[in-house]
Amino acid sequence: MTASPVPPFRMLHPTGWERHSAEEAAEQATRAVDAADAPAWLGPQARTALEQVRRSGAFLVLQPAQPSNRAPFIIMATHRTAPSGPAMLDYARELIDRHGATHPDDQGQFLRWIETARQPLPNQPVRTTSVHYLVPIPGRRQREALQLTGVLTHPLELTQDSPEVEGWVSAIDGIIGTFTWVQEQPASTADGDGPPGAEGADGPGAPRRTGHSGPPSTLTVPGDDVRVIAIPPDAPAGWARSTAQRVRQAHGWPEEIPLEQVLTSLQSESGDGAWLTLIAPELRGFAAMRVLLLDEPISDNRQRELLDPPAFLPAARRRVTAGPLGRGTRAAVVQEDPHLGLQSSIRWVFARPHQAVVALLGPGDPAVVGSLLPQAEAVLEAVDVEAAEPFADGEDVSLVIEDLVVEAWDL
Repeated sequence: MTASPVPPFRMLHPTGWERHSAEEAAEQATRAVDAADAPAWLGPQARTALEQVRRSGAFLVLQPAQPSNRAPFIIMATHRTAPSGPAMLDYARELIDRHGATHPDDQGQFLRWIETARQPLPNQPVRTTSVHYLVPIPGRRQREALQLTGVLTHPLELTQDSPEVEGWVSAIDGIIGTFTWVQEQPASTADGDGPPGAEGADGPGAPRRTGHSGPPSTLTVPGDDVRVIAIPPDAPAGWARSTAQRVRQAHGWPEEIPLEQVLTSLQSESGDGAWLTLIAPELRGFAAMRVLLLDEPISDNRQRELLDPPAFLPAARRRVTAGPLGRGTRAAVVQEDPHLGLQSSIRWVFARPHQAVVALLGPGDPAVVGSLLPQAEAVLEAVDVEAAEPFADGEDVSLVIEDLVVEAWDL
């Protein structure tokens, strides 16, 4: 059959990356592996992989723009078509049955699976880890899909469970997780998981909420020395320098990564709440995180500002649960900074009638912030809230904001 063009879509990528056709990507990557400082094991495998790119039918390849900005993976986009109506759905079911494909998102838009292969190259075999996403094309789900594949090339001794590979797979997931179709779509109704009366902005007719009348509540956020750094409120002299040095030694980072400056800056923050720096070792990146406990209600309008701000992409929201905080709402937001370009942040709101906990990760590079999401949620699981009543037991009044409808597999 003759396939219709793939509808326009957006997918963010790290600074210094560009989109190319398969042929352009192959030519540029060939120049990169010919560079004098390229790893010896990368050259033969890269050339083999580039030939596979040329033969894959990919219409788009995402990769670093400059040879000096190398990463051990690329992301390809391929338009998959089926010769008959139900064949694409059958293929999706086969991915679940034979390859263990899963839905990484609540909406069921993606099917994700991972494949690994050993490449028996002369002198030094290597391994490839491929992270695949299959996305149904709106209105053509039974016939057509978009496949996004991140192909990671690494030394043979590293496996899918190696920390280095897990870090790069998280980076691929973070990039592909920003995918969205660029087209008008009708809004759905809320998912019904929120409490009655949670929708709607505060106004003259809204019920009046009173603040917390007991003793002030406190919030404690633990950290460690090298991946989740809690900023002490009264840090001794030299703390930022010694902490940055410890992180560099633990992860093999060069001196030029400006971690000490960031830690020093966060020490001087005058705002309330707990401040942390989360470390993404494999990406040589980090992002600030703030967790704030409010001993007063948070208005619906303020929740909307946090969960549905003006953004470059529609906010990706979902309902979440963190042990000591209970049920709340999370939003991943991408905005455009005039100086830094695209920046991503993740926000959490856990609202109760008399109190609220608000957390913010970022803003920062979308790939780094996306890869830090598991660490940030682990932080929220470890938060200690001391209040008159357990915070998680209170009535959840976090907003459930309507999201755009996406085409789901519905298998």
